[in-house]
Amino acid sequence: MLAIVFFMQPMGQLVATLVALIAVYASRDSLPHTAGIEGCGDDCIRAVDRTWRWIIGCGAIPAAIALVFRLTVPESPRWTSAVARNSSQALDDTTYFASTTGVGPIEEDVEPNGAAIEAVGGPATATIPRGPVSLREIVRYFCQPGPARSLAGTALSWLLLDLPFYGLMMNNPRVIDKLWNGRPSENDSAIYRTLFENSTHSLVVAAIGAIVGGLLMIAFAHRINRRKLQIWGFCILGCLFIIIGSSFGHLLESRFQGAIVPLYILCQIFFNFGTKYVRSSSSVLDDPFRQG
Repeated sequence: MLAIVFFMQPMGQLVATLVALIAVYASRDSLPHTAGIEGCGDDCIRAVDRTWRWIIGCGAIPAAIALVFRLTVPESPRWTSAVARNSSQALDDTTYFASTTGVGPIEEDVEPNGAAIEAVGGPATATIPRGPVSLREIVRYFCQPGPARSLAGTALSWLLLDLPFYGLMMNNPRVIDKLWNGRPSENDSAIYRTLFENSTHSLVVAAIGAIVGGLLMIAFAHRINRRKLQIWGFCILGCLFIIIGSSFGHLLESRFQGAIVPLYILCQIFFNFGTKYVRSSSSVLDDPFRQG
């Protein structure tokens, strides 16, 4: 389930790139095919303005849908029991879930005072505190050696991985043109060609890298030891980051600049295959303060 949830991120990247590609293609008659920025007249300016407005507007649609679901989705029985202190409603929600999904019977009833309930089809994995958690309790909990170590390890893994990964995002037209065409994009480059090729090149990276990595994670989430998957994922990504970081400038100025593209695609694959998923399901997320 978690792997499928995180697979929506590369799917979103893919759809966003497709929207940009379609929007640029739809404005092809108003965008100059031979002239650059200097030759962009009133029709061209209006077409470019219309294009980015369509892209942003389409991006707001899934966000609005997600907001509606987020505001209407029922709370989990754990939250209803521990925070809302409505044990009977929590038991009804759990019974309904078990009857509609066929997961299994409920092992224990919910205690009237809001104590932890048993998971559907098996024992609960975490003790839920009774009632809302205060800031003092949270601070006291994470000041203990075990939770503090888990929190620091999880937070640092996100920081050390996301910082170089998202710093490699190839969304600069000049860099993309240099990587794929062997020349940087100049002000006199054809506007339509530049926008269209940027979209198609980004589509290739998203489709080959992120989508493949997400599908691999869905296929092997329960077949590979997750600890080993995380360790190997970090090691491989670390090596790829070192290779790209140490050779990026040299490759960019040589005739082998295209070698950066497969390296980046490999980063996309291993970022989505295991590393991101395992970090998000790490032990710090199973602490007693998780209410949903």
